[in-house]
Amino acid sequence: MDIDQYKALTRKKPLKKVPRAKPLPKATQKYLEAEETLFQELEEHRIGYRRKFQFESTKNWRFDFYIVKLNLLIEI
Repeated sequence: MDIDQYKALTRKKPLKKVPRAKPLPKATQKYLEAEETLFQELEEHRIGYRRKFQFESTKNWRFDFYIVKLNLLIEI
């Protein structure tokens, strides 16, 4: 059944496909440079951290860095 037949029989417009979630934007060069700079600083000062930290919950939140001792989340 094509669209015209569907409209004629049901008097409704066909459903539009809507994306469920907006895709994440691509990382820019400035972002990549800032992340690399922070990574180098944390390594240089030997600060305990985790990269790309994600909570173990239903939320899909992810942070760029997690400083363990201070319980500090960093998003660039």
